[in-house]
Amino acid sequence: MSEIDHTDPANTTVKPAFKTFEAWATLIVSILGAVMASGLLDPADPVQAKFLKIIGMVLAIAPVMGLQAGRSYLKATANKVAGDVAIARIEAGSLK
Repeated sequence: MSEIDHTDPANTTVKPAFKTFEAWATLIVSILGAVMASGLLDPADPVQAKFLKIIGMVLAIAPVMGLQAGRSYLKATANKVAGDVAIARIEAGSLK
């Protein structure tokens, strides 16, 4: 994880959206949803029906994966900041 510069008003330390897990997960889920809704796959065909089931499973799991990735990043950042604050207090001699 890169250091966050809180004095940087442009917040240039944040990576571009297209490099995030959430952006790619959203894109993939959107494409899969469009394929399912388009009728390109025929549920009567046994092979295509299996693809529809797989797509359905991915669409069911994807939101949970996105939520967990976001929460994990948030918790890691909060823990790092809390550690930085504790170290700063120790160095300043004002640990309370």
